[in-house]
Amino acid sequence: MSLHPRGGNPIGPMFDPLANSPAAPQSGALNVPALLGRFGSPLFIVSETALRHGYRAFRGAFAGLRPRIAYSYKTNYLPALCAILHQEGAGAEVVSGMEYALARSLGVAPSDIVFNGPGKTRGELSAALRDGALVVVDGLGELEAAIAIADEPGFGPQRRARIGLRADLGKIAAPWSRFGLRDMRRAFERIAGKPVLSLELLHHHAGTDHRDPEPYRAAVRGLLGLKREAAEFGLRPGAIDLGGGFPAALPLAPFAEAIAEALAESGGEAPALVLEPGRALVDTAVRLACTVVAAKEMASGPAVVTDAGINFLPQMGRSAPRPLAPAEPLPGVLVPTAVFGPLCMPEDRLAENILLPPLRPGDPLIVYEAGAYTLSQATEFTAPRPAVVLIGPDGPEIIRRRQDWRDVMAPCELPARLFPADSEWRPETRNRR
Repeated sequence: MSLHPRGGNPIGPMFDPLANSPAAPQSGALNVPALLGRFGSPLFIVSETALRHGYRAFRGAFAGLRPRIAYSYKTNYLPALCAILHQEGAGAEVVSGMEYALARSLGVAPSDIVFNGPGKTRGELSAALRDGALVVVDGLGELEAAIAIADEPGFGPQRRARIGLRADLGKIAAPWSRFGLRDMRRAFERIAGKPVLSLELLHHHAGTDHRDPEPYRAAVRGLLGLKREAAEFGLRPGAIDLGGGFPAALPLAPFAEAIAEALAESGGEAPALVLEPGRALVDTAVRLACTVVAAKEMASGPAVVTDAGINFLPQMGRSAPRPLAPAEPLPGVLVPTAVFGPLCMPEDRLAENILLPPLRPGDPLIVYEAGAYTLSQATEFTAPRPAVVLIGPDGPEIIRRRQDWRDVMAPCELPARLFPADSEWRPETRNRR
């Protein structure tokens, strides 16, 4: 039986969207229409082969620097995806109590967790410091909170609170200047007077999805300068942390070279290096399969509407467009086409003037590079979230089930006085589901 949505001859060699990237090795063909038929549309598809390959390629690119790699959970915190990266040797970089709890639940030791972020609660700080995680302080107020916690029972000469300092290096990453400390000397002075603190690391994050390695070179120089200033206060932070922001599907050797050259300028023993990649590890390992639900002609030319929009692909409206193509070879002359999502919002656009063959309702499409800041930022605006399948050694495995409307409304309560007759909100009805 043909799986082609338009009928006709059965498909020849299966088209494998997960293998169409230089960052992903061939891992066997996928029948995307069959996956959509089995798991529903839209559908996120994760390639375990590509994910493991991506981590190893990243580690290999920086092998000469022997960095500690802490995967950025906020980029995509699907438990199965995180677990695979931890199997490969990655630690965890988290920015919230939720992410910290997830990392701990996946067996990550506190000593392998870097806790970043500008909005840590007192409870989150206390738990992480008492566990022995490395907490990167974002401001002087947070530093005082960490000192107060370290002064409590349980912290003393036999145990020191592990901290880092996030530095605002100004013009290196101007849009990111809301993060980190400007007055680092004041922070050094305060830490020097508190033996309950152990300053282990200086941190700077220069932004996201960099195409140019120069911000990393500048960050290394800036952090090395701060390391020398810290020494004036008797402090010896042994590591620098350059955060993440590394690109996906681009060569990383120029970034490693820029960092290595800047470290060589230290003139002495270079500090240990911590990197917090997210996009570079996961973006090309994940695709979103979706389905054309409507085709129309506009003044600008042909357009189609799919069943996935910026509710599931929020980055489509904030950064460079993701590659998009039919999930299987289709006949016809390629013409500039607009691709919209199903939301009643003018900004719900997935692509404009992209060359595509004529498309009809039922045709499957693939959005490539859908692993970074999609699943973690996706919303339930107008529709439940899609399923996620992992393509592993045993074939497709569900790693997040498809929601329905009840999942979206599960936290809600409806007062009894508002129950309509035969309402599904009545306890006896809900219990029967």
